[in-house]
Amino acid sequence: MKDAISDLSYLNSGEGENETSYKYKPKSSYQKLLRNPTGRLFNHVATKHNSVALEKLELIPPEGGKESLPIELRGKQKFKTTWGRLKWDLPSPTIDTRFDTPSNGTNSHPYLNRAITPREAARIQSFPDWFEFKGKKTAICTQIGNAVPPLLATKIGEAILEQLNRNDVYESKNVKLYNRDSYQIIDELKKSGVTFSHIITDPPYNISQENNFSTMSSSKRKGLDFGEWDKNFDLFSWIKPYTQLLDKDGSIIIFCSFRNISHIVENLESSGLVVKDILKWIKSNPMPRNINRRYVQDTEFAIWAVKEKSKWIFNKPEEEPYLRAQFEYPVVAGKERTEHPTQKSLALMEKIINIHTNENDLIIDPFMGSGTTGVAALNLNRKFIGVEISEDYFNIAKNRIEAIKKY
Repeated sequence: MKDAISDLSYLNSGEGENETSYKYKPKSSYQKLLRNPTGRLFNHVATKHNSVALEKLELIPPEGGKESLPIELRGKQKFKTTWGRLKWDLPSPTIDTRFDTPSNGTNSHPYLNRAITPREAARIQSFPDWFEFKGKKTAICTQIGNAVPPLLATKIGEAILEQLNRNDVYESKNVKLYNRDSYQIIDELKKSGVTFSHIITDPPYNISQENNFSTMSSSKRKGLDFGEWDKNFDLFSWIKPYTQLLDKDGSIIIFCSFRNISHIVENLESSGLVVKDILKWIKSNPMPRNINRRYVQDTEFAIWAVKEKSKWIFNKPEEEPYLRAQFEYPVVAGKERTEHPTQKSLALMEKIINIHTNENDLIIDPFMGSGTTGVAALNLNRKFIGVEISEDYFNIAKNRIEAIKKY
């Protein structure tokens, strides 16, 4: 309240004029924002209260309420907020159409013995001081009390325009892509009633670190510094809300660092899933790094889990006696390579999708990246939903998917 109206705190009951000049300099940035550059002030007129009302107001201390009044003076109003004073360091309660009446609610000035003026109420509602309200007192109070605060309306309008102007959803046959935060879009997905056959995703690993290798810049390799998106990421909280949208025979495959396997398993099991296996991607062309001090890191892991009591899908090729949970494919290179630093092999994802899903199943990837899972899914006649927070990677994924002619 102090930020809004402290520069207008000088009128007593019955004082003021419909048009006047400022008496004090602005005392807050909010007051500077709303002041009339011409120096004219409108509608700053205090209600002329009767002697009984003034007697009660004099008994109420600064920022106090009706509890300060003798019982015989509290009146018949049942609400505790009547005869209340506004608090300097707190927001105002809702401004209604009877803010000029102390007995109507918490409408009285924090320390002056009067109700707030129409201009003070308009300030609280965020009307600029140059805006003049016309009509009789009752009409002016109604205009102010029934109004949507202009600054609030502005922010709502800006948010609507932002949404209308955003090109953050791409939809075509069997595919829908969102340029959104996967944590924020989950409620929208729930309300839509969608259920997924499978979740197959490669979320950030939180393993990025500053590069220490002189050869990185010359070879344009990113090493282990993948970008800000791979730092301070919430690794686990997404699992439960997304797995709640799996159908009764649904499954999930999450790529991850070996450091996080046990934590992801724990989150999956606490979400009602059964972990079946740890898949391994063995890279046939791993990045040699610090080869005289440690083993070459040639393996990435993925956790496969299914719904409890489900009839999960496992399409073992008839010509193979059994399948090992490992897949040997090279790191992506050549024409398939995009700007995404942790892009998965298309052949790898097609192999996994062939084994763990059926045609026409709906697959979601909440961390779509460059869209490899979506490309693989559509190549194999599956349906796909992808979510990606980065606009750059979203556009890469969209362009890759648009390039597929068969769907």
